[in-house]
Amino acid sequence: DRGHRHIENLTSHVPLASAAARAVTLQRLLMARGGKSTVMNFDRFETPKMLSDLLTMADRPTAVCCWNDYYAYVLINACLTAGVRMPEDLAIVGFDGLLETRLPARRLVTVSVPWEDMAADAVRMIVQQIDGLPVAPMNTFPVLLIPGDTA
Repeated sequence: DRGHRHIENLTSHVPLASAAARAVTLQRLLMARGGKSTVMNFDRFETPKMLSDLLTMADRPTAVCCWNDYYAYVLINACLTAGVRMPEDLAIVGFDGLLETRLPARRLVTVSVPWEDMAADAVRMIVQQIDGLPVAPMNTFPVLLIPGDTA
C-alpha cells in the first residue's frame, strides 16, 4: 500500500525451512503485485556494512522485512547511527511481535505471531506422535500487523 516494489528479505543467518518458506512466499506475493523480493542473510557483526550494501545496490530496496524483531532493532540502530531516515530512506518491518521497548525509541512495524497458540499446538503434536498418531507436516496460524513508525 505504501508503494514499495523491491523489498529485501533480511533472513536468518541459520538455514531454516521456515526462513526458506517465508522467502518464497514473500517473493510470490510481491511478484503477483509487480514487485520483487531479494534475500540477504543477517550479519549482526557486520550490520553497518550490511546497511551500506542495502543502500548502494543498483536497484536498491526501499523496504526491509526482517526475520525477527531483534534483527529489525539492530538494523534500526545502524540506520540511526548512519543518519538513514525511517521510513523515508528505508522502511523496516519486523516479525514476531516480541517488541523490545529498551531498543531504540521507535515504534517498530511488526507482524505479531500467536506464540502461545503455536506452543500449545506443538505440545499437542508431540503427544500425538508419542501416541503413534499422525501429525500434519505444517500448520499455519493467523498473524496481526502491528503499526508503528518504521515503515
